[in-house]
Amino acid sequence: MATQTIGAFLQQWGFKPHSSPVNSWDSFRADGTALIQLWERHAKRIHDVGVPDRYLRVRCWDAAHFATNGKASAVGYAGRRRSLDHIKSGGAAYVIMSAPPNNIALGPGVWAAHANLERAYPVNGLEEMTDGDVFLYVGSAVPMSDL
Repeated sequence: MATQTIGAFLQQWGFKPHSSPVNSWDSFRADGTALIQLWERHAKRIHDVGVPDRYLRVRCWDAAHFATNGKASAVGYAGRRRSLDHIKSGGAAYVIMSAPPNNIALGPGVWAAHANLERAYPVNGLEEMTDGDVFLYVGSAVPMSDL
């Protein structure tokens, strides 16, 4: 798992958080690439012969959580909206996923401590549900050096 802080990791690969690593979940590189931090527990492995490059379906926007906690996490949600707008406009994006932590604290520090920071999943689709939730489709993981 992670052997460095999320700040050092982002700096190493040229990404800058939407705000700061403490209160933003998504980061962006000068070339426009978005890097999205997600929890593995919101992922479901899929097998779609019609779309073979789709490996996982991952929830990246929980509408109910946003309705309840959106104001308390305004910066994080603003960064996520920025990522989703970027993807909708055809921009490149990758997902780094973390295993669930042992406690309820879901901040970036906890996330990074449980993440595999050596690989990222390329985003290759987005699905918006009628209830407001948003899911990303990602391909098989690639080494960070491929980004």
